[in-house]
Amino acid sequence: MTKLTGIIRITKSTGEVYEHRMHSFVQNFAYLLNSLCARLAPNGGVGLPMKDTANTSVTAGACNNGASYYNWFYTAAAAIGIDTYGMVVGTGVTPVALTDYKLDVPIAQGAGAGQMKYSAASYQVGKISSGANRSFKLIRWFTNDSPGAITVNEVGFIARPYNTGVGPYNVLICRDVLGAPVTVNSGEGITVEMAFQITA
Repeated sequence: MTKLTGIIRITKSTGEVYEHRMHSFVQNFAYLLNSLCARLAPNGGVGLPMKDTANTSVTAGACNNGASYYNWFYTAAAAIGIDTYGMVVGTGVTPVALTDYKLDVPIAQGAGAGQMKYSAASYQVGKISSGANRSFKLIRWFTNDSPGAITVNEVGFIARPYNTGVGPYNVLICRDVLGAPVTVNSGEGITVEMAFQITA
């Protein structure tokens, strides 16, 4: 039986490694995937309801009729300093709900108290074919240049669909609360990987 597994791996700059089995795609992901399969048009309120990270209702779609189009993933490779999409981290511990549309307590970009610096994100880095396995990774680095320690408790991924006439918007598609908190002291950093593997 073919199966898909996801692992969140966090490596501190001091060498410690934490791993967490992913299991928390939220309903936005299902809406996006269904719209892709059904080739739904996104404009004019047609499509499936989603919530962006501002809790605003938006529509999913996957149609290109020559005049308007919808790219349901657009870009996940967020640039340096961008904390509104791509892989994101937070300090919240509220259990995951299917209806989640943002992290519980996002960690903002910056060097102030409670903030971390976000690197540019790498998308589909390390794509691997090995025997019965096919896998790829999403990777992002976070640095704590704030005055104090920060505890990372949650990791999420925010897609950035594009809709002609509307522009891009930010949609949370997965959120995991870690099994063990990761404390990042001032001056330390972490590498966060989301590794997806399909096994035949």
